[in-house]
Amino acid sequence: MKTQHFDILIQAPRECVWATMLQSPTCERWTSTFFEGSRFEGSWDPDQKFRFLDPQG
Repeated sequence: MKTQHFDILIQAPRECVWATMLQSPTCERWTSTFFEGSRFEGSWDPDQKFRFLDPQG
């Protein structure tokens, strides 16, 4: 299996980056890199579960 690795330097507070990544519609923008139309369901909080879902769920 091939893997990809990307790095980017974002000059913003960590909280701002996470909030942007996890709110709609920006969440859908970055997850489209992995699978167009995908989204996540659940919580990113410690000890919580989340799932990435395709457009059909």
